[in-house]
Amino acid sequence: MFKKVWQKFKDKDQEIIKPLLAILGSIAVCIAAVIFLQILTQAMKTDYIAAQAGSLRVAVNSVGAEITEAQSSDEVLEILRQQDDTGAVMWVAFDSTGLLFDRNDLYTEQTTQKDYTALADYYTRNGGKNVTKLIDLLKAGGRFSVVAQRTSAQGSELLTIGSFSANGEIYRIGTCVPLNWLYAQGNILNRILYLRILTGVLCALIVALVLFCALQQRRKNLALAALRRENAAKNRLVTEQWEKLTADGGTAENNTLDGFTGLYSRDFLTALLAQTTARNPAGFGVVMIELDGQNAGVYQQAARVILSSAEEKNICAVAGQNKIAVLVYNTTQDALQARAKQLSGLLDELFTPEEFQIGFCYKQPEMTAQDAYTEALQQVST
Repeated sequence: MFKKVWQKFKDKDQEIIKPLLAILGSIAVCIAAVIFLQILTQAMKTDYIAAQAGSLRVAVNSVGAEITEAQSSDEVLEILRQQDDTGAVMWVAFDSTGLLFDRNDLYTEQTTQKDYTALADYYTRNGGKNVTKLIDLLKAGGRFSVVAQRTSAQGSELLTIGSFSANGEIYRIGTCVPLNWLYAQGNILNRILYLRILTGVLCALIVALVLFCALQQRRKNLALAALRRENAAKNRLVTEQWEKLTADGGTAENNTLDGFTGLYSRDFLTALLAQTTARNPAGFGVVMIELDGQNAGVYQQAARVILSSAEEKNICAVAGQNKIAVLVYNTTQDALQARAKQLSGLLDELFTPEEFQIGFCYKQPEMTAQDAYTEALQQVST
């Protein structure tokens, strides 16, 4: 069923598929650009966080060197209290049992001395994220940097932790820095915003350009289709006249073609012009050429040149003694004038300007084909 519907649509208007595919292709490119932008921004954030973690690790190691000289937990806490907070950088400390110190006094009051199990439960109840991974890393000790959200109030933080041994205990000393503050310091969010705006504008331009080109191509296709239909109608018109002139039993060449020039005969021209007048097509014009006092050989050569330059929508015929008519279908006034100029240029190579005349007439809406023919003929007869 679907195959039949598709075939019917394809046969009815196949050319619409190409613009549609072009538009869908541009949308796919835009989607790919958005996905690539997401990957790029994530990589930008990751690289920036890694660089900041490296800088913070230097500060942690410096403080850790002092921690290793402490003789008790109280000395460890005193060392941490003496550290100056830089912007939003806060110091934290954990031991083997749980949280020992947090620079945020209010937070410390709520959570100090909680073991890891109670601490994990507290973080989770207060909107924590990536809590399990953080607790496991703290229990294992060692040095690490991790992004986690301990509470919703604090938001996501970069925790940079180092393990230092003092007085028989292993302390996990480190810093926690809000990600938003880090991004603001590095202007990361603004850069990402600019990239998104740029990507959005480029995608919009791509879609608009493809849509414009598709519509332009669609118009051209429709114009070509109309031209093919009109040419087919013209060919049918010529064929009908050909058949009428040969209906009396004569040969086609004797009745429709001028044996000397190879052009359509004057009888054929008269019959065709009458039928064209009856049908009154739009976009019709006549170019009339008169050769003054030329011998038969030159006239024959001129006819050959005119015939060789004829387009599919042209009918070249003998219009009288030393006169050649070119009936032009499916044309415009500017195109007809250009055709007349082209023929004049070709004849310039054979004759002087005094030896030939060219006239042309485009059929206006109030005119008939015969009127246009007569007007063109008068232009070369004056």
